[in-house]
Amino acid sequence: MTGKELAYRRGTLSVEELDREVAAFWAELAESAELRAEVAAHGVPPRDVLAVPPGEAVRFRVEGAGLDASHIALVVALAPAANHALTSLWDTVVLPWIRGRRGEDAVRDAGPRSVPEAGDDGGER
Repeated sequence: MTGKELAYRRGTLSVEELDREVAAFWAELAESAELRAEVAAHGVPPRDVLAVPPGEAVRFRVEGAGLDASHIALVVALAPAANHALTSLWDTVVLPWIRGRRGEDAVRDAGPRSVPEAGDDGGER
């Protein structure tokens, strides 16, 4: 998958557990008028989010496995088709939703590292 990638430190959840959490978010989004309203309040039509299967919209991988778990990066890859919308939703709705269900340390902040999109030179526009 090409698109935006965000880096975090691995928390208490495995990649498989995070996949299940994202699928649970998508299922709740389909059922919950309150969650759809929250997504819409961020300027993203919920139907646009639901049109992309969760396994295609958000993918996880672990980098830098070693003895010290604090240095293991969790990379969140967001689908290019809905890149801006998913980036916004990941930061403001999906990640807080997962942390609310599974704890603040489910996914730990990594700092300023972000992998640029394909074709993005990282410069100001």
